[in-house]
Amino acid sequence: MFLERSDLWGARACLRLFGVPLVLIAALPTLADISVWLAVATVAPLGIAISKTTLLVHEAVHRTLFRTPWLNELAGRVGGMMTLVDFASFDRLHRHHHARVGASDDPQLLDYGALEGASRWRLAWHLLRPLLGWNVMHMATLVRERIRLRGSWPVTLAEGAGLVLLQGGLALLATNGGQTPWLALVFPVAAATVGLFMSQIRGFCEHVPMPGESGAWRLRSHESNAIERPFLHHLNYNNHGEHHRFPHVPSRNLPGFSRWLAQQGVAVERAPSYTATLMARWRAAAVR
Repeated sequence: MFLERSDLWGARACLRLFGVPLVLIAALPTLADISVWLAVATVAPLGIAISKTTLLVHEAVHRTLFRTPWLNELAGRVGGMMTLVDFASFDRLHRHHHARVGASDDPQLLDYGALEGASRWRLAWHLLRPLLGWNVMHMATLVRERIRLRGSWPVTLAEGAGLVLLQGGLALLATNGGQTPWLALVFPVAAATVGLFMSQIRGFCEHVPMPGESGAWRLRSHESNAIERPFLHHLNYNNHGEHHRFPHVPSRNLPGFSRWLAQQGVAVERAPSYTATLMARWRAAAVR
């Protein structure tokens, strides 16, 4: 029952998580006509929307977004091209993350590692630096992994062409066919700053150990609430501890599965909110 997948659920998820950033991008020329600053301010909601779109790629990597296999592949690759996340590389790195959570070779350790004795100043810098574009350098991990994959050149070229076409289409949409060229920067800036910031906040809260705790297999779920849901998680992504332990359970089934696990006496750490985890880790940080 909990392993059941749904094409309808996947379609609805794609409609929401592809649709919102597309609407925001399409609205940029109109917003710029009203006020340049209104268009610039779109960086924040667009970055949040892009961050949530990456959850489609994540779900497709686990082959649980759709019941139909080729729809998973299509949605994952299109989502990857849209968010500049290479699907094949992310697939391999994410599976390694699942196998090595908190280990020295965990590819997601950039979000929550090496913070055991961090001061509050260092913790603040770690959490806020994505807003300056710092985490763009982490994209090199995807590039290196892609080079190591050594896939078929025709496939690689086709994927590259798809990326260029999709990003070019987004740029044309944002600039009203090239009439306002500077608006083409809003989408990549949003992805490189706010988008990566929101993604890191999620990863940090889900895996960061408290001082003195081991980072190995640190898994934390969070209660969902109406305030955080539009910003930090979607597709029931707050049930992250359950997802890591049982990655074949589709996200659509995680709330019910989480309740069932509790009834069976299977303990999964669950924080009241992402904000509560952030505040707890901040209070636990060294004051210096």
